[in-house]
Parts: sequence; C-alpha cells; structure tokens
Amino acid sequence: MELVKAGTLDKLIKLQVLDERECRYIMKQILEGLKYIHELGLVHRDLKPQNILMDSFELLEGAVKIADFGLGTQGDYSLRENCGTIIYMAPEQLSKLSYHKVTLLIIYKPVDIWAAGIIMYTLLTGRHPFYKERDNIDEYTDKVLNGRFEFPGEVSE
Repeated sequence: MELVKAGTLDKLIKLQVLDERECRYIMKQILEGLKYIHELGLVHRDLKPQNILMDSFELLEGAVKIADFGLGTQGDYSLRENCGTIIYMAPEQLSKLSYHKVTLLIIYKPVDIWAAGIIMYTLLTGRHPFYKERDNIDEYTDKVLNGRFEFPGEVSE
C-alpha cells in the first residue's frame, strides 16, 4: 500500500477552512476519482473526509486519493442497503430506496456524488450542512429528507 504522508482530508478540515481555489483543486480530484470508479460500475458508499487521503501538505500541489473501499460494491443487487456513515448518506440511502441511475450507459452513483457535495460544503465552511452536534438520528434524517440547510453566504456564486 502506498504511503500517503499528509494524512486524511478530515485532519485538514479540522485545521483550517479552505479557500475556493483550494477546495476546487481537491474536489476536482475527488470527482475525477468517482468518475473513474463509476465507469467501472463501482460505488464507494462510504465517501467521507476520513476516507480521502492527501499525499502532500501543500494543498495546491499534492494528489488526493480515495481510500477504504470496504463498503464498495459492483452491480445493482446491493444498491438498496443502508450502509456507510450516516452523516454522509444520501436521502436515497436514508429512505432505503434504490440508489443507482443509468445515464448514457454509465451507471451513475448519486450516493457518492451526494457525499462529495457534503465534503465540498464542509471544506468551504468548516461545518456540515445538515448535522449539528446535538442532533439525533431522527432529527438529522428529517433535515436531509426535507432539504433543510442554509447555503453559506461566504461562498461566491
């Protein structure tokens, strides 16, 4: 296994809020990685900052790596299971609905894209869009399923 020196994206988020340029650099690599695995018919199902590795402390130079495919799967048979880390689960997962979609012969995995959006919001603001420390599972699920969050004012159009 490759040695990734700088640690996880989670560690970085705890140290600082990124500017839009840094966020764009990291998110581009995450989304390119997701595109690659989705084209192979894989879905990660547990994308979160703890599973994103950084190989450099220089934010605009290093590579970003997606790790921990322990809950990953291939094919449609298990794309109804409620698995992963709850605060990164898409509404489809929380509702136990099927979460795959075929578009232009590519199986699009919206649960991974949802998690990437949560990560991007967190990178830009330093906080989760839905989860607050005192929330219980029902409160959190209600916020996600009803789309109740505030778009950060500090992010440009």
